Amino acid sequence: MSVRPNRRRLWPLALILLAGSAIAQTPPPPAPPAPPASVAIDPSKPQRPLAARSAVQPRYPRDQACLRIEGTVGLIVTVGADDSVSAVEIERSSGSAELDRAAVEGARRTRWQAEIVNGEAVASSLPLAVKFVSDDEPREYCRRVEITLFGDDGEDVIPASAEPIEMRVELFVPVALEARLQLRRIGAPSQSESPIHEQRRKLERPDNERRSSFDASVPRPPSPGRYALDVLVDGEPRAHHEFEVR
Repeated sequence: MSVRPNRRRLWPLALILLAGSAIAQTPPPPAPPAPPASVAIDPSKPQRPLAARSAVQPRYPRDQACLRIEGTVGLIVTVGADDSVSAVEIERSSGSAELDRAAVEGARRTRWQAEIVNGEAVASSLPLAVKFVSDDEPREYCRRVEITLFGDDGEDVIPASAEPIEMRVELFVPVALEARLQLRRIGAPSQSESPIHEQRRKLERPDNERRSSFDASVPRPPSPGRYALDVLVDGEPRAHHEFEVR
């Protein structure tokens, strides 16, 4: 009596052997290139390390400064033999993309002196740490709010009429915030605690990191006298502008 071999049990073994053969025949990865040989220093010839000819102070992004976001950026600056910056790499981030960009920009704008080895300029690199530290007190730029009235005579005098008072409010907006505009009568004790008119504005941070402005209008006071416009930012008084209605 003849016995037929079980071919189903041999197929998996054949696949494993083929796979193992394919792995064994894969060529190894190429070896990394050898590092360049060091140049022998000739003491009789001029030598000079890579250095900054005139350093450029990095621009502190205004919104980061106003928010007191600090950090240190670690850079690797590569300068060619012609004194030009060929590469600036971020070796260690500050944690803020805006601070990182400012540090790279400052390194690229700096004027460098190429390294000199044996009397010849050569390309080389050096590490550079750029530190951003905010002021203890908020910068005036961050807090200043300006109010410009339209249609006055330059002396903060507005003629009495039925038209509303048009104005422009300019301020720095580092993050989304609320601006509150209040109109008050000066010298009227009965109205000193509550404003005649109040309006609120939700402001979003602009894309260009510049001061933001918005136009507003308030009802013109019905009677002549001195009035004041107050601007509060997130509940904090930031601007006070007095004018007279005649």
